[in-house]
Order: sequence, then C-alpha cells, then structure tokens
Amino acid sequence: MEVHADDMITKSVKDIGHVADLDETFKVLIHYGMTLNPRKCTFGVKSRKFLGYMIKERGIKVNPSKVKAVL
Repeated sequence: MEVHADDMITKSVKDIGHVADLDETFKVLIHYGMTLNPRKCTFGVKSRKFLGYMIKERGIKVNPSKVKAVL
C-alpha cells in the first residue's frame, strides 16, 4: 500500500493475490476505525493518472504532461 496525503493505493505483485491484499487493507482500515468515501474509490484499474503520476501494471511512472515543460 502507498499512502499520499488522503489517498491510498493498494498494489499487488500478482493478480491472484490482489483480493487477499485488499482484504488485509480493509481489515486494517476497520481495526483503526477508518472509513472510505465510496464516490472516490476505484477498483480494478490497469492504468490511470493519479496524483500527477501514471499508475500502470508495471509500476508508477511520471505523468508526461506534468514534466513536459522540464523536458
């Protein structure tokens, strides 16, 4: 799990273990009395822009549109 300010990403090395990883994540949230906003939850995303980064199956990469000026 990665946590950024008020956002969290649960990642798994293999697809087969992702449900178990999510189960563990939810147990931790319940243990500490944390809640999630269902309108902000997204599941099963293979690739997406998130907090200025591109989240893909192979890892987190810099969002090209954010570094365009630097390049």
